[in-house]
Amino acid sequence: MDAMPPDLFATKGIEYVLVLGYLVLLVVVWRLFGEATPATARERRVGGWFVLPDKYCFHQGHSWAIPEDENVVKVGMDDFAHRLLGRPDAVELPSMGTRLFQGEPGWAIRVGSTAVEMLSPVEGEVVGVNYAVVDSPGILCSDPYERGWLLKVQVPDRRRNEKNLLCGTLARAWLEEQLRAVRVELGLVLPELGAEAGCDGLARAVAPNDWQVVAGTLLLSREPPDPTIRPSRRTVGSFKLPEPYCYHQGHTWAIPERENVVRVGMDQFAGWLLGPASGLELPEVGRYLSQGEKAWSIQVDSKSVAMLSPVEGEVMAINRLVVESPKILCSDPYGRGWLLKVRVPDRTRNQNNLLCGDVARAWMEQNVRDLRARAVTTSASGLVLPGDSPSTGCEGIARSLAPEDWDELAGELLLSRD
Repeated sequence: MDAMPPDLFATKGIEYVLVLGYLVLLVVVWRLFGEATPATARERRVGGWFVLPDKYCFHQGHSWAIPEDENVVKVGMDDFAHRLLGRPDAVELPSMGTRLFQGEPGWAIRVGSTAVEMLSPVEGEVVGVNYAVVDSPGILCSDPYERGWLLKVQVPDRRRNEKNLLCGTLARAWLEEQLRAVRVELGLVLPELGAEAGCDGLARAVAPNDWQVVAGTLLLSREPPDPTIRPSRRTVGSFKLPEPYCYHQGHTWAIPERENVVRVGMDQFAGWLLGPASGLELPEVGRYLSQGEKAWSIQVDSKSVAMLSPVEGEVMAINRLVVESPKILCSDPYGRGWLLKVRVPDRTRNQNNLLCGDVARAWMEQNVRDLRARAVTTSASGLVLPGDSPSTGCEGIARSLAPEDWDELAGELLLSRD
């Protein structure tokens, strides 16, 4: 046998060191550049186009909010809004100390000679302004969720503000519905791209001469269209979603009765969740309600579950028939089962914070999907979920999911649990 070269192991050892060094370098490069790219694990895309970062909550006017500390949130405009409007020439932001109201115009984006207003996602006082965006509006196209933030707002009640926003899976369902509306109802053909954030000016592609009308309508900063003329399904599974009712995420509804008066009540999902009511505690006439805050409570057996007001305003009338016969809530929640009549100071602003038409349908479908997923993780046997069979209106499904703490589960799903 030939003698082994004396430097073989030394040579191989050098090769192994080089290979290991390359692998270490590869890991370092991956961490530096892979984690720094815009499409991180914190971001998801809808339709291959629109970025939807986690931990952000969205207003239907396509503005966003994210907490900075306990009572201060950063706000801005989402990827959809930038792509819709096109490259901005100027950003008109409110001054420090300005009071903003959720669902009312908070700032304006100027494209050419046209200024398009956008709605504030929160209520509170402006305590910070991003002057870098004022100086360089193009930042909004390249980085709408980080460097492109617009304002810092001190909010009196962050939790109440969040209850009127769309977060997590509900935000995704809403944006998917918006994308469907752009494609189907407006007839815009969008290529399936994985493009980075940009400013495409989609509104001009839809209506070159009236693009600001299309943009203002989708951003809710123009007078909302009559919901009765919008095509929408009237049921989701076995749940009714009648039009022209609009819905709060706490499963309450509102419908105009006359110019500044609306009727409000609880939806069929809430009755299905809670079961037959044994009593009601309604606010007194003259009480002022805040949108997204607790307004009344439903008694079921010995437990009480609070529900949120879908609107802001003064209680003008109470449905005493329902107080005397709470079972009406099961048989006719949208008709004879109305609860209050409320005089609202600004009906448009209230409606801008509610879910109407196809957006309401998308929201309810997501609620049903989430509930199905929750049922899979429970030991409830024989659980009948919405769509599996006709609903009688008041099954009391919360008991099946959490027999001991069903009231806490119901409060969580109705957003009234502290």
